[in-house]
Amino acid sequence: MKLKAILSDFDGTLVDKQNKYNPKINKLLAKICQHNIRFSLATGRSYYGAVQKVLKELKIFDYHILHAGAMIFNNQSNKILWSQSISKESVSKIVEYFQKNRIYLALETKDSAYIPYRTNIAVYSDNSPIKLTSELKDFSTVLKILLTVSINRMTESQLETHIENLNKLCKDAAVTKIHWDGSYGLDITSEKATKHTAVLEYERLLNIPRSQIVAIGDGYNDYPLFTACGYKIAMENAPKVLKEIADYIVPKVEDEGFIIALEHIISKFISNL
Repeated sequence: MKLKAILSDFDGTLVDKQNKYNPKINKLLAKICQHNIRFSLATGRSYYGAVQKVLKELKIFDYHILHAGAMIFNNQSNKILWSQSISKESVSKIVEYFQKNRIYLALETKDSAYIPYRTNIAVYSDNSPIKLTSELKDFSTVLKILLTVSINRMTESQLETHIENLNKLCKDAAVTKIHWDGSYGLDITSEKATKHTAVLEYERLLNIPRSQIVAIGDGYNDYPLFTACGYKIAMENAPKVLKEIADYIVPKVEDEGFIIALEHIISKFISNL
């Protein structure tokens, strides 16, 4: 396999729970990029907040998959290259469903996250633009809906029930379970906007065959990412379903797993060039 690009998850992969990354990353990424291999994020996060801060610090300027596959953004030109919002009708149904069940959720657009009310529990980083849901006038601009179990005090079993109900309620939405900060949640996007479909757009935009892309991830929402890429590296804390399709498994990010992943990539795909 000839390597052309690396697509990496953010939380639990590139950074730990405090959004901290290992300083060894700089040297390894520089070595990888010297061989004209791209490094991009494929994350459920938006660009605003922690992602923007980390990419700027690491001086990584490329095409990035954001909002769980609903957007591809070039942080060098600050341009959105592709996006797919959830249908206005499905957003309305989902918001109404959650309101009836008194569940806290966030609606993400390209510019801001919208929440029903302010809370002491942090859902987004401090420097993220946050507004109230009542200020969102156009549901057709929603790229992703985020639900976290911790803020809703919900069991995993209850979450599974909501997934089942939402799949029946909205046929054109992709409801993906996520594992986040020791808890669970949901990423809801258009069915046309998963990490898998975003890889196909990434492939088209950059003329890079997906068979020549390495994926690195640790969550349920990385499963569609893995199915779209030629080589797959899972973190040790990844769910069983992800590790079962991985080509290589590394330790948790706290145990230098991401560093080991980059060293493995260099050894397998670059050292003999």
